[in-house]
Amino acid sequence: MLGLVSESEVIKRMSKCQAFKECLHDVAHIGNEFLTDFR
Repeated sequence: MLGLVSESEVIKRMSKCQAFKECLHDVAHIGNEFLTDFR
């Protein structure tokens, strides 16, 4: 199955995943600051 997926497709998906992780990290960071301000 993996052999059918082109390399560029894999790279596209990996970069999407990376962006998603960074986005999650940013959200977590903002959430933390938000909670800290509320204490």
